[in-house]
Amino acid sequence: MATKPPIRIEGPITGVFEEFVYTFTLKSFKITNTRSVHEDTDYVSIAVAVGTNPPITVPTKAMGNLNNGTYKVNLSIANVNVSAAQPVAFSYSILNSGYNQDTVEEVLQKVCSAAASKGASAAAAGGGAAIGGPVGSVIGAVGTAAAGWVLGKLEGIIFADCDGSVAAGDHLFTGAQLAQQTAGGKIITVTDDNKGSNSPDGCGSNSRYYATWSISAKAKLKIPVAAMRT
Repeated sequence: MATKPPIRIEGPITGVFEEFVYTFTLKSFKITNTRSVHEDTDYVSIAVAVGTNPPITVPTKAMGNLNNGTYKVNLSIANVNVSAAQPVAFSYSILNSGYNQDTVEEVLQKVCSAAASKGASAAAAGGGAAIGGPVGSVIGAVGTAAAGWVLGKLEGIIFADCDGSVAAGDHLFTGAQLAQQTAGGKIITVTDDNKGSNSPDGCGSNSRYYATWSISAKAKLKIPVAAMRT
């Protein structure tokens, strides 16, 4: 008697691969001391990098000539998909410069993008020790990207008079950290105290900027993994 072939049955869903969707925002900054004598001419850039993927950027925002006070920025990068195992870097930069606006905007975007990419790529390659604290880490008084600016020149920008970096932050997370800290609709909101770098003689005293940024979870994608059984 011929035997019947085994019946191949579509199995149930046995697992779910989750990706969370985040929005990264530089909300505002407060100036309590300008780098220039009276007003700083500020530009703001942000970038996000996930693992070894190309960094995500938006155009640099020109804020104009600013004295002490609080200023809304609301520069956001939305719809960023992150799984639990992926490292994520969020970088921002604020630059005071009277140089050609188009050049400043282009260069600042590139530098901020490179800062985020370097942090996330290093973590993905095994540098996870750099990830620390409940809200990531701020590296240096005005961030790692600012180190080149205080020397007076960056990729063709000559910093004259009182020009220079006034704030920068490099924050590194794992996707698991973000998922935990934004659970239940919570929004991560942090204000960084940027004490600035030494300003030249004839300028104001060292700048003091307080940059406020946030990360929120917009949605969660659930990708089912189907199993087959015999």
